[in-house]
Amino acid sequence: MKTGKLTGYYGPMFSGKTAVLVEDGTRLSRIAKRKVLVCMPTIDTRRSRTEIVSLSGARVSAIQVGDPFEILRLIAKQGTQEVLIDEVQFFRQRIEREGREDWSIVFVVKTLLQQGINVRVAGLNTSFLGYPFPPATDLMGMADDLVKMRAICTVCGEPADWSLRLIDGQPAGMGELIVVAGTQGEEGAGCETYEARCSNHHPFL
Repeated sequence: MKTGKLTGYYGPMFSGKTAVLVEDGTRLSRIAKRKVLVCMPTIDTRRSRTEIVSLSGARVSAIQVGDPFEILRLIAKQGTQEVLIDEVQFFRQRIEREGREDWSIVFVVKTLLQQGINVRVAGLNTSFLGYPFPPATDLMGMADDLVKMRAICTVCGEPADWSLRLIDGQPAGMGELIVVAGTQGEEGAGCETYEARCSNHHPFL
C-alpha cells in the first residue's frame, strides 16, 4: 500500500496557518472530490465547535476531537482519504508503546500515513516563551512538505516568527502555563491576548 503524505504548516499566531488549511479543505472536497476529515482540539474554546474559521472569515466544516484516537474511529466510519488537523500543538495526550512514551497525536498521524491517508497539520512553531512547542514540532520534523508561515510584528511591521502572550497588555511571565485555552482568562484573572513579534521585539529571546 502506498503511504500517505504529511504536510505541515507552522509559524506564529496570525501567520495564516488556519487560512491555508481551510483553503486546502475546500479545494480537496469541492474540486478534487476527496473525502476529507477536518479536526480541531476541544481545548481550543475560541472558535465554533462545528467549523474552522480563519481570521479572514474563510470557513470549512470540522469536528472537535478530545482524544486523538477519535480520529482513527472517525476515518473508519467515513472512508476518509484526507485528514486536516488544526492547532495540533493542543493535543497533549501521551501514550506508552514499545517501552517509551510518545505523543498520542504523533502515533495517530503515523497510523494514518501507514494506511495511505494524506495528513495536513497546522501548528505553532514555538510557545509564547520562544521554546519549541511539541507535539507540533515533532510532527513538523516528520513532514514530507513543510511550509513556514510568517506574521507581521505588531511593534515594527517587520516579518514575525514568534508569538507573545499578553496579560492586561503586559508580557506573560515565565511561570505562566504554556497551554491556555481561549484568549480570555477566568473571572478575576487578567485579559489574555496574543501578538506576533519579530526577534527584536520579543522579550524572551
